[in-house]
Amino acid sequence: MKTKLLLTLACLFLVDTILTAGEMVKQISVATKFEKSKYYLVFCARGGSPTGHAFVAWGKDSFDANACQASAYGLYPKDGAAAIVRSLFGPVPGKIVAESLASKTSYRLIVQVDSTQFAAAEAVRQEKWSKVLESKYELLVTDCTTFVSDIAGAIHLKRPERAEYLLPESFLKEMMKLNN
Repeated sequence: MKTKLLLTLACLFLVDTILTAGEMVKQISVATKFEKSKYYLVFCARGGSPTGHAFVAWGKDSFDANACQASAYGLYPKDGAAAIVRSLFGPVPGKIVAESLASKTSYRLIVQVDSTQFAAAEAVRQEKWSKVLESKYELLVTDCTTFVSDIAGAIHLKRPERAEYLLPESFLKEMMKLNN
């Protein structure tokens, strides 16, 4: 039992509701079935730049393997920060990037899901975003917040109107209010 506790602490960042200065965290469950392993999607947003950023973390706390698997992804312009300004005037090449699991966030919505919901969210990332839209990044149209919104839609979370919440932080803050 002690080994399981130590290994599952690797997933602590996913379900940790201890706040860092200025961070808002909410935890909900939308799982529709009981499973020994626990699955999480964590919707994250941060400021610290003119546009801010949003991304999603996937985590599986495997009961049988006594281990945690976690990864996080966000959408960025392929050519970096300089392309963000160009993306205001039309699409630029984009890419899905693996995020650091230690990234600071301002808002975090921790959602416990079941394996079916987890797979649905992963399918949206792999099939829609990594293949079809990876070559198109346009601020306020197909950007990091749109990516987060699509993943939330895959698990049937309520989402605010994208046009009313332009910055990732304001979008995620409203999404947290809409979901209980």
